[in-house]
Amino acid sequence: MNRCALSMTGSPLRLILGLMLTSLLTPSLALAQHPLGPVERRDLELLLTLPGEEVVVRYTPGSLDRAARLQARLVDMHQQIQRWSKIRAPFVVYVLSPEEWNGQGLFRPYGFPVRTASMTVAVPGWGSEESVALWRGITGTNMPGAGGDFAVRGTAQELATLTLSDGFAQLEFCRMFVERHRMAGGTEGVWLNEILAHLLLLSTTQAGNLPPAMDLTAVLQEAARQQPAEVAAQPYRSEMELEPWLYHHARFAQAAEAMWEKSGKGAFKELWKMRKKNGAPLTLGRIAEEYPFLRDWRMPLAAPGR
Repeated sequence: MNRCALSMTGSPLRLILGLMLTSLLTPSLALAQHPLGPVERRDLELLLTLPGEEVVVRYTPGSLDRAARLQARLVDMHQQIQRWSKIRAPFVVYVLSPEEWNGQGLFRPYGFPVRTASMTVAVPGWGSEESVALWRGITGTNMPGAGGDFAVRGTAQELATLTLSDGFAQLEFCRMFVERHRMAGGTEGVWLNEILAHLLLLSTTQAGNLPPAMDLTAVLQEAARQQPAEVAAQPYRSEMELEPWLYHHARFAQAAEAMWEKSGKGAFKELWKMRKKNGAPLTLGRIAEEYPFLRDWRMPLAAPGR
């Protein structure tokens, strides 16, 4: 029997409410396991829900405005992708307090979005001293504006961390979509899929109804400049520590922008059609027929800020 139900047997009303809250979680989140950290149902039973066909948001009390803004942004992206892919890929977001975040033992520090299942991500509910320190370390002294009036607690810098978080949450949505549909394969598939995720992000944010949360490439370039030289020598892994992860993603974003400059807003869509026609993940050789520079992309694309 469900653990949260056992804890409420003293009150029928509480039992019913507990079961209703439990049913709001998708089956994959019952005890969702992922290299970047588990999200356990029993610890998040008091979260509220913003329902939706494309994006469901579970949010901690006190973060409704922030949750609704992020949902609108992700729904806009989802609709852009669905329009040409004809695929509905529901997405789940957990908007958590610092206490909930730390209680889950998530892989990333509070303030930086983290994947918790194949199409699920956790984001911060509000800014904190911890998240401001995190993003100052990533961006240096240049923190972006909050992008509007937020009915959310916090200073201007704490609100700015939410803007930064939302930009990376959008990237995570694109990474999940690309990985789920195995856009690229072969020995180079790991980094090719990351470049294609950045290309998808460019395509959806530029064509969408809502402006981008921020200039993600500029933030990544600045983050790369903050990293010591030895970070560049670490081979890329999707679950690696944040500093080398940011360094590599600065380069992935750089490659995606080069593809965007060559082919424009239809760049990802054409590769999607190629993938569907091919019936198998695209190889580096096939993609390089359209984008020859990718064959030697490590050499001609200079390390950011070096």
